[in-house]
Amino acid sequence: MLTYIDQGRIRLVNRKGADRTERYPDMVQALARIPIRTGILDGELVVIHQGRSDFFQILKRDLASDPYRIQTLARQIPVHYMVFDFLYEEDQTLIHQPISHRQTRLRDLFSQMKEERIQHTDSFDDGLALWEETRRRGWEGIVMKEREGLYHPGNKHSTWQKVKHFRQLIATVSGVVLGTGGVHSLALALLEEGNRWRYIGRAGSGLSSEERRILSEWYLSQEQTKPTVVNPPPDRDIHWVAPTLQVKVRFLEWTPVGSLRSPRIEGFISS
Repeated sequence: MLTYIDQGRIRLVNRKGADRTERYPDMVQALARIPIRTGILDGELVVIHQGRSDFFQILKRDLASDPYRIQTLARQIPVHYMVFDFLYEEDQTLIHQPISHRQTRLRDLFSQMKEERIQHTDSFDDGLALWEETRRRGWEGIVMKEREGLYHPGNKHSTWQKVKHFRQLIATVSGVVLGTGGVHSLALALLEEGNRWRYIGRAGSGLSSEERRILSEWYLSQEQTKPTVVNPPPDRDIHWVAPTLQVKVRFLEWTPVGSLRSPRIEGFISS
């Protein structure tokens, strides 16, 4: 989330360029205390729950559009702003300066203020130790940046690398979703007590064009008229199949409703 500060006026803009100022009135109020007239900060809005960032709580805040609900959620689910970059300060553009310089300017800025819900992230010398500590705490991962790296607006760059702590499991294909050129994604399930299949989401990332073509032919001999799982989603575009094919799946975490977040097909298990 980018923060634009202009003579006391605060504007929040997400990475897709959408204005989110009205969604976070509590954070706008906190940001108004930053002691600069004009500036641009880059960071991430998070909801802290049990010592870690809760993706699904911040998503609830971000999806709210009704003014009354926005105000209610601002009281119930307070957000924190983790600032990791300083792009513009007063009349000076900082993006052409190395990140080590921009971090120094951030430290100077935050030394002048005390606002618990706005914090700046600093650099760590021992990246491996940080990586292991984030794993121990169940955090999402780390971002690696070159100390002399510049800021590249709107673009991914090799000087910034995000590394996440992914989990893995073996799931069974319970259905397919068709798209242009063959199978678009796979409906995934796990076998639970009582010999019942439970739907855990669908994944298409990781499938090659050849695998999509082969699956498009395979599902025709496996298709069933009724859902394979005891908790079918409302999606009407799933073609249910007999649960015979297993896949290796990489995912980030479990959602509150028992589905996979950010799943990716890593391979197939031979029978």
